[in-house]
Amino acid sequence: MSFTRGRPILALLLLIAAGGVQAQQAPDVPAGDGAIRGQVIDAETRAPLADVEIALYALTAEGVPGLRRGTSDAEGRFAFEGIARTPNLAYLVGARHQGVPFPGARVVFEPGVSEKQVEVEISGLTGDRSQIVAGRAELRLQRLADGARIVETLRIENRGSRTFYVAPDARGGSTPALRAQLPEGFSEFEMPLGVVPEGVEREGRELAWWGPVHPGAQDLSFSYHVETEDPEALRVAWTLPEGASAVRLWVPSGARLESPGFSPAELSEGSGPGFSLFEAGAVPKGRTLQVALALPPARLAPGATHPLEVRAIVTVDDAALAVTETHVLQIRGEERVLGTQEQPIHRILLPPDVDRLRFGANAPGTSLLPDGAGGLLVLGEAAPGELRIEIAYRLATEGFPTTFSRRFDSAVPLASIFVADTGNLRPASDRLHRRRPVRTADLTYLHFEAYQIGAGETLSLVLDRQPPRLQAPPWLHRGAVGVAGLLALALLIAPLWSARGGGDLVSQSEPPAERERAAVVAALRDLEHDFETGKIEPGDYQTIRTELRGQALALMREARDGPAPEESPAAQVAQAAPSPDVARFCTDCGSRAEPQHRFCAGCGKALADASGPEEGLG
Repeated sequence: MSFTRGRPILALLLLIAAGGVQAQQAPDVPAGDGAIRGQVIDAETRAPLADVEIALYALTAEGVPGLRRGTSDAEGRFAFEGIARTPNLAYLVGARHQGVPFPGARVVFEPGVSEKQVEVEISGLTGDRSQIVAGRAELRLQRLADGARIVETLRIENRGSRTFYVAPDARGGSTPALRAQLPEGFSEFEMPLGVVPEGVEREGRELAWWGPVHPGAQDLSFSYHVETEDPEALRVAWTLPEGASAVRLWVPSGARLESPGFSPAELSEGSGPGFSLFEAGAVPKGRTLQVALALPPARLAPGATHPLEVRAIVTVDDAALAVTETHVLQIRGEERVLGTQEQPIHRILLPPDVDRLRFGANAPGTSLLPDGAGGLLVLGEAAPGELRIEIAYRLATEGFPTTFSRRFDSAVPLASIFVADTGNLRPASDRLHRRRPVRTADLTYLHFEAYQIGAGETLSLVLDRQPPRLQAPPWLHRGAVGVAGLLALALLIAPLWSARGGGDLVSQSEPPAERERAAVVAALRDLEHDFETGKIEPGDYQTIRTELRGQALALMREARDGPAPEESPAAQVAQAAPSPDVARFCTDCGSRAEPQHRFCAGCGKALADASGPEEGLG
C-alpha cells in the first residue's frame, strides 16, 4: 500500500476498467446531489454501443477510493447519479468491451456545477503490431542497503486507429506489442499498485505485453531488486527493448554515473528531489547497456534518526475516526543512512484494527513496509536533514464517548493533535494540554499538545459530545427577548432617572463602579472567546483588548484608592498647559503620555507625576 502520487491517469483507468484487485474492494463513491452522464460510442463510426460495462472510480482528498459500476443502454448512454460534487473530489470513468478495458475521462466538478457530460470511445481491435513503435526507455535506481530497487518504464506508441490486443488463446506464435528482459539475479518483481495489467505475462526473465495498446503513447512500468557486493558501487546490465528511441537514467543525488555516452538533463517540474537525470546522446548499439554508479558513503540507520514531532489531524463522525499523521524525523551527521527490515530508518507503531491504511514520504529514496506486528518500517536511503513520513487511516468507533490513543516506538519531543470541531465535541485528556484553536479556510480545529513523550508511552484523548440543549417553546423565546429589552432600557435610563430624583429602576445593592468593573471583565472574557473561535481578526483583537484592559486597570485603581480628589481650577489650568520640554512615557509599554493623563492609554498602568517617580498598581 502506498500513496499513488504521479501515476498516469491512463494506466489507472485501465486498471479500473479491467477490474483490478483494489478497485474490486473499494466501497461506493461518496454520495451527494451531483451526476455524471455520458455515452459510449464507436471511435470510427461514432455509432452508440449498448451493453458496455462502465466503471466510475472516485479519488477522494482523504485517499479513500470509491467504485460504482453501470451498463450502457440501447443508445449507449449511462448515468451515475446521487454522487458528491465537491471540487476536491476527482472521478475517473472507464469501460470494458469484448473483454478489453478502455479509458474514458477524468471528471472534476467546478463550484456551482451539478452535472457533467463525458464520452467514452471504443476502438476496434487488431492483432497486427505493424503500427506499434518502441519509444523512450527509463531506468530509476533507488539505493538500498544490500543493492538497489530499480523501476523500469518502457514507452510504446500505437500509431494506428485500432487497439492492439491478442487474446490469451491466440498468443501462441504471435508477437507481443512489447518484449522486455530482466537482468540476471533480479528478485521481488512488482507492478504499480500491486496489480498486473491486462495482457502482461512474465516467464522467468522474459516479460511480454500483449495489449491492449490503445491509439497513442502508453507506458509500461515495473520494478525489481538487484543485489550488489560493494555498498558504494552499483552495476546493472540493462537490456533495452528492441527499437528504443531514447534512453534516460534517474540516479540518486550524490551518485557519480560512470557509464559513457550520458549527459545531465534538466529535471521536469514535479519530478521530486533526491534524483539526478541523465540522457544518452544516442541509443547504444546492441540492446545491452552497462549502467555503473559510484555511490556516496552511507551508514546503517540505528542511532542516526531522531524524531522531532508527530502531528495528527482527526476528523470524527458516528462510525469512525479519520486520521492523517505526519512524523517529522531529523537525520543527523554528514552521511546518508540506509534502512533494512532488520535495521529500519524508523518504525511507526499503529493503533490496533486500523482500516484503509495509506502512507508516503517526502524522500524519494525511502519506502514503507508493514512489519507484520502492527507497525510500519521506513526502509531505503535518506539524506541528512529533515524527513517527513505521512500516514492516513481510519479507526472504527461505536459511538460516543470514544478514545483516540497513540504510542510511539521512540521518544518524541512534541506531539500535536488537531481535532475538527463539529461544534458539540467535549475532549478531555490527562496528558495533552489544550492550546488555542486553529482556524483554516474551511474548519476550526481544537488543538492539543504533549511534550517529551517516552518510548512506549500512551497518549489518550477522550472525545465525547456536549449534552443537547433543551429547546424552549417559541413563546418563551419571545418573552425572554421582551424582558431583555426592558432590562436594557432600564440600564440605559437609570443614571438619568437617578439624577432627576426619580425612583430606582435597578437595585442599588451593587455599586455602579462594581457593575462597571464586572461589565468590563465580561467584555474581556467575550473578546477572548471570539478570538479563539476565529470571530475577530488579530489586529482588532489587540486594539480592543488594550482598550478594555486599560479600563479595567483604571477601575481597579479607583476601587483601591478611591476617586481622585477634585482639583482647583488653577491646578486644572496648570495641567492643561504643561511645559513643552517635559514628556512622559509609560515604563511598562513605552507609550507616550499626554501631561494631563493619569493612566497609560496603551496598557492602563497608573502614570507618575511629572515631578516624581511613577506609582505602581500594587
